[in-house]
Amino acid sequence: MSLSGLIILGLIVWFLFFRKKDQDRGPRLSAKYTGEPEDMGPVAKTYSFEPTGVTHECKYPNARTSRQASIYRSRKGDPVELRVYEWQGKPAVAVINQRTGYDIGVAKAGSDSPALQKLLEQYDVRARIEDITSFEYRRDTYRNTIVTAYCYERPEVHDLTQEQ
Repeated sequence: MSLSGLIILGLIVWFLFFRKKDQDRGPRLSAKYTGEPEDMGPVAKTYSFEPTGVTHECKYPNARTSRQASIYRSRKGDPVELRVYEWQGKPAVAVINQRTGYDIGVAKAGSDSPALQKLLEQYDVRARIEDITSFEYRRDTYRNTIVTAYCYERPEVHDLTQEQ
């Protein structure tokens, strides 16, 4: 074997065995992933929005990964969880990709967040990534998503403690 062949073989072995693995890789499938809704009935309302804060670090599950990396791992059709949390003393809505386990942004505080909070209170909401877009900011290109929330009427809950 020639010297160049040994160098190439050495590089391949080095790459396969000694490369740094992606330590921020999240779970492949979140435990909260429920897939497509079954027997949810007709969609009562839909609400589409673009998450903001996509150039910041992830909040969920930790802050060791950028949201851009999380969006890069996302795909059209991925289900997302809309999680209400407190930010600076006010309620906010995080958008978390259920397939990867990482957040991909937050709902805009002034408009999207209050609207989504009302929908989450009134309906069973299932959301997913409809599209992945890109935009330029200060000579850099970033990715973003378009998320659609599908709202279903909640089934009637009967109080079993009352006597008939």
